[in-house]
Amino acid sequence: MTGRRKKTVRLQAHLVVQGWRLHRLRLLAVALSGLFVVSISFATGPAGAASPSAREAPSATSAATTCTPTSLPLESTSPLSGGGTQYNYDIDGMTLSFHVAPRGFQPMTASSAQLAEYGFPPRPSSAANLARWQTAMSYVTTSDTPNPSLGIGCPHNTTEVRDAWSGWNGLSSSDTNWVAVQGGFTQPAARGCSGGHMSSWVGLGGGVGATGGAGALIQEGTGMNIGGGSLAPFYEVLNKVAVQKGYTWAEPVFPGNPSISPGNGVYLNMSYEQSNDTAYFYIENTSTGHYLSTSWDVALGILQTGKALYDGSTADWIDEWSGETGSMIDYYQNNWTGAYAELDSNGTWQQLGSTNPENNYIYTTHYVSTTSSYSVPATSFTDIWWNCN
Repeated sequence: MTGRRKKTVRLQAHLVVQGWRLHRLRLLAVALSGLFVVSISFATGPAGAASPSAREAPSATSAATTCTPTSLPLESTSPLSGGGTQYNYDIDGMTLSFHVAPRGFQPMTASSAQLAEYGFPPRPSSAANLARWQTAMSYVTTSDTPNPSLGIGCPHNTTEVRDAWSGWNGLSSSDTNWVAVQGGFTQPAARGCSGGHMSSWVGLGGGVGATGGAGALIQEGTGMNIGGGSLAPFYEVLNKVAVQKGYTWAEPVFPGNPSISPGNGVYLNMSYEQSNDTAYFYIENTSTGHYLSTSWDVALGILQTGKALYDGSTADWIDEWSGETGSMIDYYQNNWTGAYAELDSNGTWQQLGSTNPENNYIYTTHYVSTTSSYSVPATSFTDIWWNCN
């Protein structure tokens, strides 16, 4: 297969799955409006910033129905051997656990066992990977606790009418097995676009890939909207069957912490352990030193859907138009750094530029959001806003 033909097939496959892929966050704006509200400031971009001419956007073919975000109460707490606390939530029979370290815990000097107990990303062995890990961990000051009731996003509805991702996917050959992904950015501010919303996240999966079209996706990041004035971190685990059947656990989960404001540094690190079907999430506000670590045993979800929830054929760094009928928030631009993906659970972290990457952009009748080329050392890129819709 020629390089040109390969690219065409990949793009076609990528577009095929967009129809279900946006379902999970299309009402993120509604969910955010009732959860963990913080003020979003409206910023002004640099003078003379380039912008293409705007044209009339196509009208949506379906309308979102209103819904009320639900919540998930705390099920139990249990002490951790090192003095911390584990907070457990039951989500349709699956266990979602938050691992809170004791006050004053320092990951830089902790043992590997302590890091695992409190949900920190493991300490890498190679010098280059270790330096990146130490930078992220050097900001840590406080282990946050989740809210007593976790926010759960709204039910799925409507039909996909547009491509929704701006950013990069690390693709693969048939034997590639991405097991972890990390990246960071300075949280953008919402500058405008009435009813606008967006999310910035890292993930594993989302394509047709190795799971035979299951559409498995695991992701974590931040979401914001203008209508509700909200900005909050979130996690999500899903596949196409879960979306179609409307399982609660396939909706965005909002833990409430760490609190993130425009201008704060955000570090994301998530992984999947195939031996126990558990997803691990770590979100850190590098400006305040607050973080939250989470594990999610998804084995029951695999049984319920009869499909995989993990797809190691793609790693993702994305800014998403996370709603179908509203606007894409004018976020000006998002500068991603430290984009790496881990291969085969062997501690080998590869730069974005070495992951057989493919770029994504959002286009209606004109560009809505685009992405730049990754820059040397192939771990950084910039997503750029152009139009509201």
